[in-house]
Amino acid sequence: DKKDDKKDKKDKKDKKDDKDDDDDDLDSFKSKKDMELLWSGVGKDEYSFQLAWLGPYMTRTVGNEKDPKERVNFKPDKWQRDLLDIVDDDRSALIVAPTASGKTFIGYYVMDKVLRTDDEGIAVYVAPSEALVNQVSAEIYARFSSKTYPLHSKTELFGVFVKKYNNSGGVAEAGKWKNCQVLVTEPGVFEMLLLSPTHQDWVKRLRWVVFDEVHCIGGEDGLLWEHTIQLVPCPFLALSATVADPENFHGWLKKVNEKKWPSPKTDKEQVELIIHTERWNDLYKYVYRNGELRPFHPFISIMEMSVNKHGLASDLTLTPQEMAQLYHEMSKIVGVDKRLEPLAPETFFSARCGFVKKMDARSYEKDLKAVFMEMVRDGTLTGPKFEKLKLGLQNMESSQANFQPPSRAVADKEADEEDGLVDDISKMGKSMGYMQPSALYKVCKDLDKIQALPAIVFNFNKREIAKMLSNLTKELKDRQYEKYYGDEDKQFRSKKIMEKRWTDYEARKIQYEQALKANASKNQEA
Repeated sequence: DKKDDKKDKKDKKDKKDDKDDDDDDLDSFKSKKDMELLWSGVGKDEYSFQLAWLGPYMTRTVGNEKDPKERVNFKPDKWQRDLLDIVDDDRSALIVAPTASGKTFIGYYVMDKVLRTDDEGIAVYVAPSEALVNQVSAEIYARFSSKTYPLHSKTELFGVFVKKYNNSGGVAEAGKWKNCQVLVTEPGVFEMLLLSPTHQDWVKRLRWVVFDEVHCIGGEDGLLWEHTIQLVPCPFLALSATVADPENFHGWLKKVNEKKWPSPKTDKEQVELIIHTERWNDLYKYVYRNGELRPFHPFISIMEMSVNKHGLASDLTLTPQEMAQLYHEMSKIVGVDKRLEPLAPETFFSARCGFVKKMDARSYEKDLKAVFMEMVRDGTLTGPKFEKLKLGLQNMESSQANFQPPSRAVADKEADEEDGLVDDISKMGKSMGYMQPSALYKVCKDLDKIQALPAIVFNFNKREIAKMLSNLTKELKDRQYEKYYGDEDKQFRSKKIMEKRWTDYEARKIQYEQALKANASKNQEA
């Protein structure tokens, strides 16, 4: 037994010695350098990284919740629920909200309300262009085509009345538009109907009018919009994304209603104002200059004298990326300043959250703008420094796709050299280069590279936008022809490709016909 005990002790000692040897071997691989346990290339300030690159992915908290009255089949935001209440109370309203923020739904809610009430009431949708008329007409048909009318009734669901034609139920027949419950029209045509003595029986049936893109009241057809708004005998909704001074326009609409109904017995004749400023998706601005798409920070376009006198425009909003760019450029130019210290992203956000939300970014934007205005007015950021800030803001990265994490050696090192600019965007004047087909084609290609297609092109001149479309279409056709038939080699390759396609088609056609015959014979046997 004693021999066995000694053997066990010896075995344990040998195992311990082996373990110590293993530990010594592992220790030999231990790094003597102090290294980050986790390195992502972000650097010290993670919150600047979030602002610069994660803006589109930030959590949106817009206060949406289920409508207690279940009037719509989605969760509306508070301002949208307010809109529903306004329509249910038969009150008029001016709605100013960004594009794609969810304001157009209320126009279709109005139509739905009119259609559900009876077969006599009429809702009118006024659009500024024939293209928008066609788009809205297709949407109305898709939404409400299930409504049916008695066999003996002449009433139709919707109709279109524009300068070129009028129809109802898809049938182009003079006067048939009077039979529809929803009419989509233009302001000039609608004014004519409201003033026509022979159509006053139709005017009396009006229940709601929706004026879409009502900011067109400031354009070349502004008088037509003014007249129709003054003449409508029922509640209306005026929708726009770009009213410059909503309060002033709202005051005019209220005065118009007061003139129409001098002694209102209820608040139904009042005009409500709904302003919603938050976009679900931020607008990332670019300018096309010298054949290149360059990011465009809004502060590049502001003028020192105007900012000092009037302040910043209320609708000048920044993306999170632009907020970070503005802070870092201000810090670089102004230097050490106690007012900027709380606005350092790592200071501002670290006490609030781990991941920056859209609402947090908006709060940061408000404080950043306030400090900017204070520095402009007290002379800290004026003259050459103001211009230097505008130049510095033109150096921002072109897209998220271009981001490359810095190497470990330079992760914490700030660049001291300023990149040279090709030219100063703020000094550029108007040119007609956007009318050139090759320029339009390259813009589309560049937009495609940064995944910004499909896109909508705006131009204040209708003739120019039509010419741009025809130029771009011709350019695409010419390039397509050049690609496949530009020379004899290309023609030969295209011919071979088409022959192969035709052969494949014939083979598949034979297979299809044989399958049909096989199925027919099976059915006969059965």
